[in-house]
Amino acid sequence: MGQRWLVAQGSVLLEAEELINGDRSSAYGTPEDNFRRWANLCWASDREGIKHLTPADLAMVMALGKIARETNAHRRDNLTDAAAYLEIYRQVRDVGVMA
Repeated sequence: MGQRWLVAQGSVLLEAEELINGDRSSAYGTPEDNFRRWANLCWASDREGIKHLTPADLAMVMALGKIARETNAHRRDNLTDAAAYLEIYRQVRDVGVMA
């Protein structure tokens, strides 16, 4: 399988994990619940020709938004947030609910 990469202290991946599992959940609910609310609000605002968004759809859109920002100018939080959104996407898709 090749060489294994270690996540170094100070990595954006560790910061992303803190974002996913940190205080935000107590303030806003789980990422899946929060994304479901966002997706429902987006769908409710324009029902003509738009498919019903899922929490996974919204997580991917958010990650792509951070990647688009990063292509304009490097900022560490773009990478951290994109990693967090992609992990939320993976959990919603693979597990169906946030673990």
